[in-house]
Amino acid sequence: MPHRSGVGLIPDKPSWHINLGRLISRPPLVMILRSGAPQSSASRVSTTNQILKAFPEETRRRLHANLELVRLPARKILCEPGDLLRFAFFPERAVLSLLGLTGDGDAAEIAIVGHDGMVGLPIVLPINSTPYQAIVLMDGDAHRLRADILRAEFRRDAVVQIAILEYLHRQLGEMTRSTVCSRYHDVRQRLCRWLLIVHDYAHADAIALTQEFLGHLLGATRKRVSHAAAELQDAGCIRQRHGLVRILNRRGLEQRACECYHLAREDAVESPPSPLRTASSATTAHAR
Repeated sequence: MPHRSGVGLIPDKPSWHINLGRLISRPPLVMILRSGAPQSSASRVSTTNQILKAFPEETRRRLHANLELVRLPARKILCEPGDLLRFAFFPERAVLSLLGLTGDGDAAEIAIVGHDGMVGLPIVLPINSTPYQAIVLMDGDAHRLRADILRAEFRRDAVVQIAILEYLHRQLGEMTRSTVCSRYHDVRQRLCRWLLIVHDYAHADAIALTQEFLGHLLGATRKRVSHAAAELQDAGCIRQRHGLVRILNRRGLEQRACECYHLAREDAVESPPSPLRTASSATTAHAR
């Protein structure tokens, strides 16, 4: 399939390979909340995104003029398989899903991206072509950065390289766990894991989605997802109503989730900072 030039915010267009079209509303294009400001010595990016926070202070000041704070509406498709990315997105409050698609239109979620990650990793790789679809699960803010600027900073700054490659390593681990999880764990366990991950990122008890859409994300039929959700509701863990799932008992979900969720949380807590990043922080502190 020929490459397309992905624009990060994609105008409405037909998707030849996806059956989610009838499940996905077509919201307006990404809303820019704050354009990059003129650079000054005092300019500093205010962010909760863990990758941006890992960048050296000098780099954040340099990027200040080019980072745009944008609002990502729920169910907005940011990129499709084969797109050449023009923007990278660093979520603040938004939560995104990466979906693997088949030529027949089937889909399965391979990773969830929140405030500890980014969408646009292929930008810093030799081949800037995305192998998945990125869609907004829960609306919220994100910082947007042009691909050419991110690529230049990646080549210029070793600490930026480490921050992005550390996230790439974590995402590969999540994709591995997702593959194993879909093969060996039942739908109820996977549903608990999914709800917990989204809850961790969104910090909200209410999640707007239908069982049909959730079935596509989990790679399961609507009937199986409906049965698993009914079991969790009967146990008092969640409440479902009109396309809204509300988490009532997080501890109950944790007890019913598969090991994949707990392993992912342990990795996030126990991963040590890279020696290069630590050394850079120490050098910066000493310079002050």
